[in-house]
Amino acid sequence: MVLTDDEISLLQRIDPAQTVPGKVEEFLSGLHGRLQGHELALTDDDLLQIHYFAFDMGSGGMEVRFIGIFGRTLGSTLGRVAT
Repeated sequence: MVLTDDEISLLQRIDPAQTVPGKVEEFLSGLHGRLQGHELALTDDDLLQIHYFAFDMGSGGMEVRFIGIFGRTLGSTLGRVAT
């Protein structure tokens, strides 16, 4: 997938409220480290993590952030199929 400058900014943004990076920040940082210019290849495991952090973790603003990063490409459900 190709990310825009705004999506990359969201990807690399660190939550200043967290003095110790959490799993979400570590995951996003890892994705940012894999960027090749604006290109990011996602694995099936990445997609599972994205869905978990965005929808299942129960953490307030994460859904908005993940949709901001990946929603343009994956859609508002981030590619998740309803079960």
